[in-house]
Amino acid sequence: MPGLFISHSSVDKPFVMRLAVDLLNQNFPVWLDTLEIEAGDSLMDKINKGIDDSFFQLVILSGNSMKSPWVKRELELAMEKQKALGRKFILPVLYTDSEIPDVLKHVLYIDFRNDYLQSLEKLTGVLMNWGVDKLDIPPERKLIPLKFYNQLDLDRWTFTNRVQTILNHHPKHQFVTDQLLIVDDNKYTVARNKLLHRLENVERDKYYSADLVESLREGYANVKQMENKLKVLTVELVNHWTEGLFDYGEAAYWSCKKLRGKCLEVFWYYQNPNDPLLDFTKEERLAWDACSWISPDKIESFYNAGKLRQIGVRWRVAPYSSFTIYIPDHHPVFAFWEGGYFTEEPLNAWLGFDDLSRFLIPQMQALEESRWTWDFDNCVIGPA
Repeated sequence: MPGLFISHSSVDKPFVMRLAVDLLNQNFPVWLDTLEIEAGDSLMDKINKGIDDSFFQLVILSGNSMKSPWVKRELELAMEKQKALGRKFILPVLYTDSEIPDVLKHVLYIDFRNDYLQSLEKLTGVLMNWGVDKLDIPPERKLIPLKFYNQLDLDRWTFTNRVQTILNHHPKHQFVTDQLLIVDDNKYTVARNKLLHRLENVERDKYYSADLVESLREGYANVKQMENKLKVLTVELVNHWTEGLFDYGEAAYWSCKKLRGKCLEVFWYYQNPNDPLLDFTKEERLAWDACSWISPDKIESFYNAGKLRQIGVRWRVAPYSSFTIYIPDHHPVFAFWEGGYFTEEPLNAWLGFDDLSRFLIPQMQALEESRWTWDFDNCVIGPA
């Protein structure tokens, strides 16, 4: 059961995504049509099912939505359902100046045109009075926002708050990538769209060549791979989380920052030289420098953690492979290594809560999947 259906125009997506995240943070079971409608699906069938399965519906009123035939059809279906239920089902939200449909002119709406936070409080108050926050939906239908600021920075509070709320109600739930709601900031969206636009129009590009076509395709494939890996890794972090061993919010923050940094590198190097250059900050450039491991000082700047030093990590069971990571130079483990031997105790006996969360796990994610392991009991550390 979707719970709370949000009817809206795709043009209003930034506002709708912000609203959806804020509602999810207060445990309202939000459903957006874009989350489940895939190529080849019947759009009308999916929307009909979404409304049929919902307990309540928000209708986002704006100049854009009132021009949308889909929103108008959704409103018609919602009015039919409200009449059949004999109870309140529709709650209008006025986002921008717009003509109010005749069927809603006598319905109280929440006005978001001036003060967002005050309007949000009014909206959540009404939804709580309607009992929307108490609706029981399956855990696999409960969304987790991955909201990013400045292209790189995951909103840790929103992420961890939502995950913990779900785990409090469903302690054994295994999360899936379909539960993740990626909320990009505008800057990332613009940079990504520039890459797509150049690839789409490559035959008219001033620098057109077969090599350019191949490079752009490869760059786009890398971006999709990193974006998918981000979701897979985030789910793995939560599903393998053991309380007291590492902080999944911290690990997700640094892991996402590294992966998003790789995407920014692609956006930067494949932008059209004739277009205005992307306005990337020093921190954003450091992110992709750190991903490329070009120098220890770049990694130190990325982590902003002072001087770092390499250590070796090795599995003592098959596949017996090893790799290196960077941790703070002042870590007490370095005093043990004067003899140049690996430790006998498992890795987590030497690397603590913060070390695993901030340094080890985000750097391990750069490994090939065949070498990945969460079996820290069978990992040992020693000289790089």
